[in-house]
This record gives sequence, structure tokens and C-alpha cells, in this order.
Amino acid sequence: MTTRRLLVLLALTVAVILGSGSTAANATFADSTALPSTTVGTATVAAPANVTAELMSCSSTRGMRIAVAWEPSASAGVRGYLVQAYLSNGRTYAVDSTSATESQATVIVDKFAGPATSVALTVTTLTSYGWTATSPRTSALTC
Repeated sequence: MTTRRLLVLLALTVAVILGSGSTAANATFADSTALPSTTVGTATVAAPANVTAELMSCSSTRGMRIAVAWEPSASAGVRGYLVQAYLSNGRTYAVDSTSATESQATVIVDKFAGPATSVALTVTTLTSYGWTATSPRTSALTC
């Protein structure tokens, strides 16, 4: 009986070894699909145009009162404007912020911000998506 078991086991082993080479699975993929073309557009933010600054009053001890006006930005998503002062001593600071519907402001430039002899102003467009654009500086005003 042992010989018979050995012969059956040997026959099954040979069948498995000889049969395994022809039953292996092979697969290839050759399908392709064209993708639709995609474009990415960019947006720009327009700075306020024609910014003007007019000295309204001047205090020899405290500050300059200045009227600032501009043409609003035509960009989408404008949420407001930031007015900044550029002092002749190199200091820069924000002097006012407005809503998107405003196109003028009256600002006080503090002379105690540093010994400045003149000031120029810019207006920056602020958008709801975080992009900004700043106007060129106005002519310098002196007190």
C-alpha cells in the first residue's frame, strides 16, 4: 500500500510541475482615452485710477489734512480700498480704509510719525479673494 501511495503522489507532483507553465495568466492593457483640453485663465486686479491728493489744512505742530480721490477699480470682488502715506523720511503707514462703494477719503497724516517734510499717497484695491493692486504715488505734498 505504501508503494501505491508513493506512485500516486509522484504522479500528482509531475502533473502539477508540467501543467503549471501552460496555465499562467497573462494580461495586457492597450486601451486609451483622449482627455478634453483644459485651459487655466488668470485674472488681474486693477488698481484705482487717477488718484489725486489735495492738501486741505496743515498744522505746524500736529499733521496734514488731505483729501484723496480716485476712480474705482473695475475688478471683480472688490471689498474696499486702503490709503497709505509715504513720508519723505522713508516711513510708510496706512492712514485709512474704505468700503468698495467709496472713491474718496479725508485723511490725517500725523507729523509725529517722524520728521517728514512731505507726503505722497497711494490707494490699494482690496479684493475678497486676497489679491491687491496699488496705484502709483501721488505728487508729494508739503506742509
